[in-house]
Amino acid sequence: RVWLVASGMVPLSPHQIETRVWLAEHAFLARDLKYESNTDLTLQLFLPQQPILPELPADVDQAATVTFGDLIRLDGYNIGEPLTPESSTPVTLYWQPLEKIERRYKYILRLISVAEDGSTRELAITEQEPYHGSLPTIWWAPGPEIFEYSGLPPVAFDSPRSSLRLAIQMYDAETLEKLPITRVSGGATLVDEFTAWLPFER
Repeated sequence: RVWLVASGMVPLSPHQIETRVWLAEHAFLARDLKYESNTDLTLQLFLPQQPILPELPADVDQAATVTFGDLIRLDGYNIGEPLTPESSTPVTLYWQPLEKIERRYKYILRLISVAEDGSTRELAITEQEPYHGSLPTIWWAPGPEIFEYSGLPPVAFDSPRSSLRLAIQMYDAETLEKLPITRVSGGATLVDEFTAWLPFER
């Protein structure tokens, strides 16, 4: 992954302009951020290639699958280690479009702590379009596997790892209507018709 950082206060040099043009032509723009401040800072995240694979990699840590509305299937996921206690927890999601999708969908990923008495506590939440809209679901088509670098905000892991779960939902970005879950496998636990709980293991 390549981060390109620029300040609106400083004109780009010819070399920087050439670098930006080359990245735009040869890499995938995964995220485009702008911070309006005294420096007018912009950050762009590029991947060296499109985040599309011909099939699910064999080394995916969690092969639990969740099918949303017979449109999109989560085929698996990886959970990484935060770089520091103050860093976010990396989560890589592997999506499989099951048919041509005509709507833009977002997902909600929550980290849930489950107590012995069954009560739950939300520790962290991420809500976004895939790649923050750089690769919306309306561009997806059946066949290839789409992997996404996502993550959860920093959290203090003061609960036993065995009591933690990932909860995931998908919904229409315009109407906010949730996609019902039609299938769950691989150890995932269905909470309701819209939410699946997944193992939180690394």
